[in-house]
Amino acid sequence: MALICSLLGDILLMFTNHSAYFFMGGLLAFLTAHIFYVLVFLKQRNKSKKGWVFMGLMLVYGILLFYFLRDGLNNLLYPVIIYMIVILSMATTAFLRQGQVAKNSYILVFVGAILFMISDSILALNKFYQPLPFTDFSIMFTYGFAQLFIVLGFLKQP
Repeated sequence: MALICSLLGDILLMFTNHSAYFFMGGLLAFLTAHIFYVLVFLKQRNKSKKGWVFMGLMLVYGILLFYFLRDGLNNLLYPVIIYMIVILSMATTAFLRQGQVAKNSYILVFVGAILFMISDSILALNKFYQPLPFTDFSIMFTYGFAQLFIVLGFLKQP
């Protein structure tokens, strides 16, 4: 379901020049994809693993990113905050799989989750802060490998 929602998000984002509603639809589709990933990762989490330090790092990352984005968000302030919370949760739940799944599965999924977060961060900085060089390539490169690593990680599970 996460891959289907991501595909829908990709399709909607291709039409953002036509209407802002396409961006909102894409945001919602990717938000839903991240929620599906969070749910799957939570099922596989290591219940004995305490991720407080990692969660703290994710919180600092989110606050720093928000610092750059906040002035350009306007009416998308709340949707972007919700999206940021969900994607940071996705990275955190991927981290919490350590010790519960095969090591190569953990590493691939975790790296994929971080790449997804980086891809979304580049997109957000480019859209709400300032145009960045090579954004189309950077976003698609990190996003493509994010999805690839997550899928390969799932395939490496026993």
